[in-house]
Amino acid sequence: MIDTFEFLGAMYRVPKARYRASLEFLVDLLEIQDFLHQPVRKLSLGQRMRANIVAALLHEPPVLFLDEPTVGMDVLSKNRLLKFLQTLNAEKKTTIILTTHNLSDVERVCPRIVILDHGKIALDAPREEILRRFGKRRRLVIQFENGVRDLRLPHGQVVQEAENELWVEFDRDQISAFDLIASLERDKGITDVAIKEENIESIVTRLYQDGMQEAR
Repeated sequence: MIDTFEFLGAMYRVPKARYRASLEFLVDLLEIQDFLHQPVRKLSLGQRMRANIVAALLHEPPVLFLDEPTVGMDVLSKNRLLKFLQTLNAEKKTTIILTTHNLSDVERVCPRIVILDHGKIALDAPREEILRRFGKRRRLVIQFENGVRDLRLPHGQVVQEAENELWVEFDRDQISAFDLIASLERDKGITDVAIKEENIESIVTRLYQDGMQEAR
């Protein structure tokens, strides 16, 4: 594999000192030292993906396009890659364009998100703006000691019920989580409560289900 890197360095006419510094930076961040000298045919899918990214970045391009980069990766390889992309953007100021159906990758790496609908841009906005604008639905998870009990709630709708757990969805513009929790009756055997915020995946799923009307 190292022979491929050296060939690419020569093909892009990268000065030797710059090539060595770039290779050291990429090898260290992507943690490929252990298989740097192995033939490509002996690498796993995750190892090949990381090696391919090193090959693409040796000449320090200003823009990096990645299409479904974490498909088939194990958890450790995926985490290494996503952490690397964050560091690459922060330290090298590389623009990273990530196309993927794995929205947890998008939420972790991308400060700006573009949503396509039938080949057209339906929404183009910073991640935090999307969360603020569309992430108004919250879920209150209520745990009971001995089975779910009936509750009188000022706002919200029960969306899921288990043996000792009740999920209530509510709009943060109608009532705060504090006020909803304060309204719970103390004699109902409640042992714990938790707040679940909407994430990018749940927001995008809802936007597609609603036909992107809200996005426009």
